[in-house]
Amino acid sequence: MKHIFYIHSYITYFVSLQVIKYLNLEVQHCVFLYGREFKPELNELAVPEYDAPFTHHPINSFAVERRFWRSWAKIRRFDAFVEQITQGSRFHFYTNQTGIDFVRLFLKHRKCAGFSILEEGLYSYHTLHEINLELCPPVGKPSLPFILLHYANFLGRLKLQKLYLDPSYNNVFGVTEAAFPNFERKVVLPFPFKQVKEEEETDEMAVLVFDSFLEYGTVSFEVFDHALGKAFSYFEQKGIKEVAVKYHPEQYATIQNLQKAREMINRHKGRAQVQELPKNIALERMASDSSMPKLTFYIFLSSAGLYAALCGRTTKSFAKFIADQDPAYTRRLRMMPKFFKELVQLIS
Repeated sequence: MKHIFYIHSYITYFVSLQVIKYLNLEVQHCVFLYGREFKPELNELAVPEYDAPFTHHPINSFAVERRFWRSWAKIRRFDAFVEQITQGSRFHFYTNQTGIDFVRLFLKHRKCAGFSILEEGLYSYHTLHEINLELCPPVGKPSLPFILLHYANFLGRLKLQKLYLDPSYNNVFGVTEAAFPNFERKVVLPFPFKQVKEEEETDEMAVLVFDSFLEYGTVSFEVFDHALGKAFSYFEQKGIKEVAVKYHPEQYATIQNLQKAREMINRHKGRAQVQELPKNIALERMASDSSMPKLTFYIFLSSAGLYAALCGRTTKSFAKFIADQDPAYTRRLRMMPKFFKELVQLIS
């Protein structure tokens, strides 16, 4: 049997490595399926790897089409791809979520023997109820014409109802005891990163981590731009002269997104020396590197801050700078897991 790991970030990559080691899986029976243009700098276990030929944002490869017969060809191409990466074997699928259409096609494939959930960021620290009913609530009841069109597209291969985390999973795999609170069939893996002890005497270097709220439309450009200005004012007040910026993968999705992010930084950086970190750098590895000088991670609501804090790094959040201007974001901030609030200092 094959074991297919859907990986689109460094944390899902590191958790996947831990699962392989924990279950003592044979590498030749594993497959890394990369999404969102992710690829690690080094495939440590030399697991066979493929780039997913499907996307879900900003374009859904399996969106419902009026010319429904076009979806039949897409399904045939999907099945051919599954055959290619599994050599016709049955498989177990590992993913961070089940609300993506091409992931759901894997889970409903006739040769899928089951699926498991991998820890990936802050969502993994909410209860199943919070995730499926509050953070990612189901859409309203569809119309009869849409129901019929949907069935004509996928002939029953995709159900209308989708959940961010389908409760019929085999296991959930986390890297802390706090992950997946109240979930059944939870496996706690060894923490994949080293913990560091910072030297108090060294100068502070700030690592500013962007998240994807701007690109997903959760926060307006004007609100985020204002908050970023306040963040750099904070750096100046604290005498922080060096700022390393890590953009989110969504900022790299288009040239326009990246250019807009860089323009905002240039507009607000003042006298700070700003360094842009490489696209494929693993922040978790950076945080756990004891040879690095004193690093303080500054985030908004990026899960990178959670793992940096777990590695022993001081981590602070500028989320209140956005919440002060955006009521919806304020509600989001209030819903953040208690575990996050215990580890990350919110700057007012």
